[in-house]
Amino acid sequence: VGGLSFPPMPISQIEANKQLLKKMFTHAWDSYMYNAFPASELQPLTCRPGTFNLVRIPALTLIDTLDTLIIMNNYTEFARSVERLRYLDRQMQREFHESGMNMESLRK
Repeated sequence: VGGLSFPPMPISQIEANKQLLKKMFTHAWDSYMYNAFPASELQPLTCRPGTFNLVRIPALTLIDTLDTLIIMNNYTEFARSVERLRYLDRQMQREFHESGMNMESLRK
């Protein structure tokens, strides 16, 4: 609060920690986008897409990270992510509509 930290540390250390945290986040984010998107997760040891069985939502990591992108002042990546989600939404709606049409033709 007000630039103070607990335990107390010099402002230079606080700033260094912020930069390290931002660097670590960016590394994890870039790895997810390069290796796993639109899967829900990136498996850390294999750097391959994983399936988050608790919730089966495409791009769950992308959705969950939108607020962090704003907090980290990464507005460019936030805008890109919103566009990716819009694209996925349109694609999923089209696939859903097409599968519905196929089911309808089977019923006749």
